[in-house]
Amino acid sequence: MKFSSRFPFFLAILLLSGGCASMVGRSSHPVAIGSTPLGAKVIVTNKKGSEVYQGTTPTVVNLRSGAGLFAKESYQVKLSKDGFEEKIVPLECKLNEWFAGTILAGGTSTVFKLKTGVIHEHLSATTSTESMNTNPVSLPDSSGNDVIFVNGFRFGFSRSRAPRFQKKLRDKYWNNVNHGFTHEVNQYFNENENENHFVNGSFWKGSMAKDREAAGYFKGMKMVKSGEIQASKKNNLITIVMHSQGNAYGVGIADGIIDQAKIQGANANVLVNLVFLSVHQPGGLKINEGMKRHGIQFTYLNDNAKIVSPMGKMPEVEDANFENQNWKEQGLKAHSATVDDTIAFEAIKKINDEKKIFTISNKVSAKVN
Repeated sequence: MKFSSRFPFFLAILLLSGGCASMVGRSSHPVAIGSTPLGAKVIVTNKKGSEVYQGTTPTVVNLRSGAGLFAKESYQVKLSKDGFEEKIVPLECKLNEWFAGTILAGGTSTVFKLKTGVIHEHLSATTSTESMNTNPVSLPDSSGNDVIFVNGFRFGFSRSRAPRFQKKLRDKYWNNVNHGFTHEVNQYFNENENENHFVNGSFWKGSMAKDREAAGYFKGMKMVKSGEIQASKKNNLITIVMHSQGNAYGVGIADGIIDQAKIQGANANVLVNLVFLSVHQPGGLKINEGMKRHGIQFTYLNDNAKIVSPMGKMPEVEDANFENQNWKEQGLKAHSATVDDTIAFEAIKKINDEKKIFTISNKVSAKVN
């Protein structure tokens, strides 16, 4: 009999752990499943073809990562909704790199783990009559308006709402070099800085845009559920300013806010302005047509730093750097310049003044200390 090269390693761990490794290998892990539009039917089947879950989006399902003694499980997640194309998403498991160390230290762990804990898919309409949930709406009053800043890779992975951390994101990321960046944004959109929200969109290096977008979706839902975003009024205007990795996370937040407002029966028209700065992994972003019509992007042509590549532009989203300007220094300097200097946002304002892509609130902005 031919054994896997990993078999002696697993056998040693099994003996050292008193045989419990096969037991903990069957532990379950939560997976959040969402869709745009929401309300899609979810059917999850394992590698044997057996149905293990059925429900509707958004939902959370517990799935086992192991399928027996040192055998990993795999799943197919099918999403379907009338008027939309069916989508099947594979969900694989992988070896848990922390397993051996945890067992040897006397703890418990799983041999395998799921490759992702979040799935969020955009379903394509089968007809051209799909109504977009971000179509332009009239805003007779200014209630329910917010500005959300979603930063890129920095400050670990905390999503804290603590005032001290919020101030850190504002002062050390957005206003670190260009000290008046957030004030300039609020002034242009006529927003009150007391209604700003700062979200840490930092994700692990090597993460894909779809992972960040899916995580952002559930963050957006949570913001409405918790009351951080008041989506219970008749009209709601949300402006999301995103940089680097935060672009995908911010798009997910927009989807989550819109869907959760519907779930709660807010009967609200939610309109989202999207400001894309130094777009990371543009090819992986899934943006619906309504959002494309209300977004403006700016990425420098020489934004080519390997640590955050690939950079680039999103098709069908208005481009404020249509002349393909380079920053005076390439790489990370060009990547940071869209926030650290005024040129990028000035170009975005100029495009909007000409083409009226954003909806601007009629409130008077107020500066906070």
